Amino acid sequence: MRKFLAMAMILAAAVLPLAAFTDSYADMVSDPLYLGFYGAIKNDLPESEVIAAYDGYIASGISPEEKVRAGYQIIRYFMDHGNKELALAHLAGIEEQFAAISADTPAVRRDIAEGDLIASAYYVHGGIGNGLKNSDKVKELYGKYPEEISVALNEVFRYLFTPPIAGGSSKKAMRILREMDPQSLSKPDLFSYYVAYGMALSDQDEFDESDAYLDMAQDIYTTDSAIDSTRRDNRRGRI
Repeated sequence: MRKFLAMAMILAAAVLPLAAFTDSYADMVSDPLYLGFYGAIKNDLPESEVIAAYDGYIASGISPEEKVRAGYQIIRYFMDHGNKELALAHLAGIEEQFAAISADTPAVRRDIAEGDLIASAYYVHGGIGNGLKNSDKVKELYGKYPEEISVALNEVFRYLFTPPIAGGSSKKAMRILREMDPQSLSKPDLFSYYVAYGMALSDQDEFDESDAYLDMAQDIYTTDSAIDSTRRDNRRGRI
């Protein structure tokens, strides 16, 4: 029933004019090795399997900026599982990879990789200063590349994770989401889209609709801390 409700909402939104998004990392998010690595993280496979999938992808001849982006994902994984030592080691590694990005790399790819590097440092070290730097970078990138799908999704999550007193807004997040065509998204981006929609709807007290979107996200990948926290909020909201 909940999935039917969510699909009805998606179909209703489809009558709205959709923006034309681009993906400068389309080669990465369609690479079977990357998808295997990303899926290992998002399905919470054992650490040995995540590392093996990561090592296989890194060794496949990818560019330095792609190594930075993959490094961000495994750094988050290590921090979420309490392994700061490995997270720090990989942060040092992606700093080296960022410095190795070729001068002829398109600016949008370099800038997005820099955003992931800044986000990685915040994830490892925390702190208000690093958090503001990360938020400012996300906002800056959206100002430069509003049509870039990963940039737009990061801006959505910035609105969702930022307190309203500091400029957060589920309505502004929803406005961006409604410009996206879910049928055109890669598997990782579709997962993020459904999670973000679920978070935004929860904030607007649409708890059943929120859970329906989270259900669809978990049909793609099983694990995300934002899913767990949003479901808890939905349960509390119904009381």
